[in-house]
Amino acid sequence: MVKAYKCICCNKRAKPKDRRPLTDTVKNYLRRVLPAVDPTDSDVICFQCRVKSYKNAPKPRQCSDNISNDPDYQPQPSTSRQPFSPLSIRWVVESANARIKRFKYLDHVMPNSQLPFIGDFVRIVCAISNKYFPPLSSPDQVEQDELIAKKMLQQNEKENELKMLVEEKGLARKKTIWRPIEDCEVQGFPRLSDEQLSELTLGVYQLRLSSSYMQEHTTGNCDIKVHVHEQSLISAKLQSRHTSSRRYMLWIRHSEDMVESWYCQCKT
Repeated sequence: MVKAYKCICCNKRAKPKDRRPLTDTVKNYLRRVLPAVDPTDSDVICFQCRVKSYKNAPKPRQCSDNISNDPDYQPQPSTSRQPFSPLSIRWVVESANARIKRFKYLDHVMPNSQLPFIGDFVRIVCAISNKYFPPLSSPDQVEQDELIAKKMLQQNEKENELKMLVEEKGLARKKTIWRPIEDCEVQGFPRLSDEQLSELTLGVYQLRLSSSYMQEHTTGNCDIKVHVHEQSLISAKLQSRHTSSRRYMLWIRHSEDMVESWYCQCKT
């Protein structure tokens, strides 16, 4: 005998092409309009009743036009200032990931069948790393790291005066005579020590990248174009590290002893 599938809502027999399984939205609707009905996964609903249930389902609550009077409104934090560049903390994350990927099993895309066990594998690998590998950051560097973090926050709160100068005077749009750096006499540009560079870049991440980046510019066919606006202000054109067809302009204000400020059109 053929089983008769009746719609749980209208109690009419539902044809094979007309019956639908119960979703969570439909179940909630039935519990609200038919308190005596206890829907289960084995029940079905006809197409018309299903459409009706979706039409009558409660809509998500929306904020009122005057959001300040909405009881659920929570003011968002001020976004007038962008957070500090994610590159500042990227080296720490990449170093931890690189240490985990030293284990061959975790150095490739894993099949879906292994998803339930990945967490255990990572915890085992991290335990081995913590036990036998040197720490990524030694305890004697904690104070220095805190000082760098404070300086980052202070820099983030300051206005970039050189950027404001470039935008006010329209230096990026002005016609400029660019010359190769070998043919341009840049007077009074300071020679910075490793310690000064580390203090200027707020850490070592950018310095680690600069070696290969400089090699690409010095050994390849990439020319560095420079323009001297005044004795203490120069601008340059550099090829993007990620896209060979893109170039960015940057400006540097300097004295004979230090780099005072800088601004680059690159978003990072």
